[in-house]
Amino acid sequence: MQRKQTEAAWHFLALGDLTQRLDATEHGLSEGEAAARLTEYGPNKLPQKPPAALWQIVVRQFRSPLIYILALAAIGSVAIGDVKDAAFIAGVLVLNALIGAYQEWRADQSSHALCS
Repeated sequence: MQRKQTEAAWHFLALGDLTQRLDATEHGLSEGEAAARLTEYGPNKLPQKPPAALWQIVVRQFRSPLIYILALAAIGSVAIGDVKDAAFIAGVLVLNALIGAYQEWRADQSSHALCS
């Protein structure tokens, strides 16, 4: 469905037309009007969900087809008696999960700090 050109092109309006459309002045809203709109529409904030727990982030690191293949290789190594290779593959998987979880946790913390 297409919108009317005037509704979609609000950012092309002249300042006078825009302020009239928004019931504002060139200097913004009055204190009373701002308070009324805050009450009616709420604060101008994006919805925010709480950050994931660290253990959830670590578990997510193991959700990858490549990780599944490496885990199968480790299991196969144990099955044929090559425990040293299985331990090395398992160590790489754990190290990868820890590094990935740390990076994701830091990115999550940074994004929540930006939205606060």
